[in-house]
Amino acid sequence: MKKFVSILAAGALLATLLAGCGSNSGSSSAAVDSSAPESSSASEPASESTASGTGLKFGLGLVTELSGTDATADKDGKGEAAVTAAGVLLDAEGKVLSCYIDVMDASMPFTAEGAMNIAEGTEFASKQALGADYGMVGASGIGKEWNEQADAFAAWAVGKTAEEIAAGVGEDGKATDADLAAGCTVGASAFVEAMDKAIANAKDCTASETDTVRLAMVADASSSKDAADGKDGAAQADVTVSAVALNAEGVVTASALDVVEAKITFDATGVVTSDLAAPTTKQELGADYGMVGASGIGKEWFEQADAFAAWTVGKTADEIAAGVGEDGKAVDADLAAGCTVGASAFVAAAVAAATVA
Repeated sequence: MKKFVSILAAGALLATLLAGCGSNSGSSSAAVDSSAPESSSASEPASESTASGTGLKFGLGLVTELSGTDATADKDGKGEAAVTAAGVLLDAEGKVLSCYIDVMDASMPFTAEGAMNIAEGTEFASKQALGADYGMVGASGIGKEWNEQADAFAAWAVGKTAEEIAAGVGEDGKATDADLAAGCTVGASAFVEAMDKAIANAKDCTASETDTVRLAMVADASSSKDAADGKDGAAQADVTVSAVALNAEGVVTASALDVVEAKITFDATGVVTSDLAAPTTKQELGADYGMVGASGIGKEWFEQADAFAAWTVGKTADEIAAGVGEDGKAVDADLAAGCTVGASAFVAAAVAAATVA
């Protein structure tokens, strides 16, 4: 199998902020942890759910669809993961104040001999990150690129509840609301589902009504493996998602983080063996992820991810980048008290989300 490299879809500014921060991704599939440094005895950052509040809530929701194609003698097979993410800021009545939607598509080829076939240097980029390079305009009946249509959906959702958002899209995924249809003609079923999850997951926060939601996604295929020794291979994309609310000064006022391990298995002949059921995110797994026994601070993965998210509140993109070293471990004492997992992917996604365009 070709050597896989970590793939972080972040942009030139992010690369500058994170020079050297590429190892020990926070999206590793193994429940690996290390003890915090001596400063870990400091008080753990307070979670957003306990923050004294403004009456507002902030949430993140992910929806993943898997598909797989068998390899043949003439053509590679592939595992594909499409992860739709929505971040939302809600008022006290549960109506959307601001939201952001993105999708990460990861296509991972493999051969009829059961070997992964991803080229060195392959990068995954989300649809929002691709912008005009996604190339939908020519096929759009309204002359709008994908990111423009996703942004139109997000703008239309402002002022609505989860039920009102769902009512605007039909069973076929197409807009039934005239205002929505004017700006968004792409299939929006996953948008609605991700928004519904984000709203259900929303927790109390210290954001203000005028703050803006941003979201970023990074993907890493380094957990992929060839079929060997009678065991199936795996085309796997670990997708890390950070959603933040930002004030006018670019300071994070609310934050949420999640990771999904999207895996499609195949045998030594390149035949897909996965059932292609949607995977559960690490936040959704909760205590079932099983990290506590390997944690030097006795914290489960979701607790450490929540500690990282809480630590980003009150910080700018530059300050977030400075909190994690080249090895992916926390160099900030407050962060190390609550998060000792490798956080390179956490910080990459959070910095990209918090970078004001």
